[in-house]
Amino acid sequence: MAYRRWIKGIGLSALTVLLASGCSMFNAEDTGQAIDPPQQETVAGTGSAGGAVPVGGTLSGTGADTGSGSGKQSQSGQVTMPVTVYLQDENGLMAPVTLSVPFSESVARVAMEHLVSGGPVDQLAPKGFKAVLPAGTKIISLDIKDKSAVVDLSKEFAKYDAKDERRIMEAITWTLTSLPSVESVQLRINGQALKEMPVAKTPLDEPLTRAKGINLEKSANVQYGQATPVTVYFVGKTSDEFSYYVPVTRLVPLTDNAAKAAVEQLIAGPFPASKLHSVLLPDVEAIDVKTPDPAAEAKTVTVNLSAEALGPDSKLPAEAAQALVLTMTEMAGVHQVNIQIEGKSDVKMTDNQNAAKAMARPSKLNPIKS
Repeated sequence: MAYRRWIKGIGLSALTVLLASGCSMFNAEDTGQAIDPPQQETVAGTGSAGGAVPVGGTLSGTGADTGSGSGKQSQSGQVTMPVTVYLQDENGLMAPVTLSVPFSESVARVAMEHLVSGGPVDQLAPKGFKAVLPAGTKIISLDIKDKSAVVDLSKEFAKYDAKDERRIMEAITWTLTSLPSVESVQLRINGQALKEMPVAKTPLDEPLTRAKGINLEKSANVQYGQATPVTVYFVGKTSDEFSYYVPVTRLVPLTDNAAKAAVEQLIAGPFPASKLHSVLLPDVEAIDVKTPDPAAEAKTVTVNLSAEALGPDSKLPAEAAQALVLTMTEMAGVHQVNIQIEGKSDVKMTDNQNAAKAMARPSKLNPIKS
């Protein structure tokens, strides 16, 4: 089947489950308590020391045709807008970064242009981050209709190393599906629809979606054909102490409660060989994870953790709360997250916020200030 090379050896049946898990992003516009704590000032292209930056969800804009955005005036007087793109970090992982760029009516095109190596992103990305599309790649056209983005690229797009093929597919897919108007992506080169990627020949007989995952991993005890994919968020850190959230799609033993499995993987933490950092201690227990009521307008997951989730100050680390919100809102139909400790909702966090209200996915992911 077409996905076999997409996942580089990860089981065929597991991808069938990927489609069922629904890893989509949501725009958190006043659907609950945002979780944007005071953010670290970061100089573009350098990254500043400090704790993890605030996290968030989707791009600004309606996405009509090519995606249109709303801007705001910067201190220099230039009208700017946020654009979230997926770049490769120092560890070879794809991670989202929200950049402040000059305003444009076409958010989707601007986002794609910031995926090209040697382009405008080089001056904006944090130290150690880089774009993965080949230098010189041009966006000939980008049309969005019925939640599908059709991207026509120039011939330079085919000039990449085979080892980068999956990263390129992830960068394009996850960047464009950050727009609320996009759920799938189709690729062309000079107007010709691609049946497979041009270098390593990964099949493209179905549109690209988030269901195919990002930064794929599998647990040691996973049996192919009996796995559930969950996308969880860990923390990465650059050599100059810039912290950021990284999505990892991990195949775990088959379960009918993917939400609880995701929380348990968040607690289990990164694999030993990983350079990512955990957000919860391994002795924390996921007491219960209640999935949304299908009839509810605001789809809310309730995560009940044991007291070990609290720090010595009896507060929940803000990084843990943020990672939980990001992880849970990757599940299909989830808009908000309630966090409880031993069944109690009045949970204080280290950023001085209170988890008593449902927390929605914020508007930016790993924002960089220019």
